[in-house]
Amino acid sequence: MGGSSDRNGQTVRRPKLATRVRDELMADIWSGRFRPGDHLPTEVELMARFGVSRAPIREAMQSLLLLGVVDISPRRGATVRALPVRSVVDMAILAGIMGQESHVSDVFDFRDVMEGATAEMSARNASETQLRAIQDILRENEAAVRAGDRALAQEIDIRFHAAIADASGNVIFQAVAAALTGLLAELRRTTGGIPGASEASFVEHQEIWEAVRRRDGPAARRATERHIRNSQARYVSAGRPLDRAVSGATTTEGDGRSHDEVRP
Repeated sequence: MGGSSDRNGQTVRRPKLATRVRDELMADIWSGRFRPGDHLPTEVELMARFGVSRAPIREAMQSLLLLGVVDISPRRGATVRALPVRSVVDMAILAGIMGQESHVSDVFDFRDVMEGATAEMSARNASETQLRAIQDILRENEAAVRAGDRALAQEIDIRFHAAIADASGNVIFQAVAAALTGLLAELRRTTGGIPGASEASFVEHQEIWEAVRRRDGPAARRATERHIRNSQARYVSAGRPLDRAVSGATTTEGDGRSHDEVRP
């Protein structure tokens, strides 16, 4: 992929043309320039606006379609969808992740801040039904750990954190948690394979649960922050670098063809 060099001689990656088109159109939608039900400009109009060929325009529109932001029909073209707040936030987050390279350290830093705040809010807002659901997940967690089923314990780990986010009652936290699930799955597979990691994680989940159950928001935040930082330490102990990329995209321009490369 083409690029230029900054003043220090480091290569600066340029976003692919389709990504630039998609991001600018999404910005137009979020800002209200295009509202639900509005038709987006035609392919020819977009080609003129962005100064690109038809292929990047079509790729950008397919990306918006997959994100659920627009509907496309042969006769009417692309129409902006009316989305609930949760979907708008979720799709915006996913688009951001898709358009840039994320590093493991960034993910842990973000989790440290976001999930601590989410747990604190859950301690205040969780309903009795949601508390019982979290407790049921913990019982499954304990059973999986006792059985030595690491794969199941990792799957339950995802459900535990999703349940905490759901109990927060905040649609933004819920959407962020849902959007990041796929990005975090690989990290959980890495740490879950370390001997003793599933057991340690379960104990930390119990501490979070106890604080949420007591309606002790600050304690829930502290317990969650300890859990995230311990998870990071376990990740490092597995010999994995924190500056490793966990997602990214490359492309070949010119003929309009592109390929996505997920970095393991």
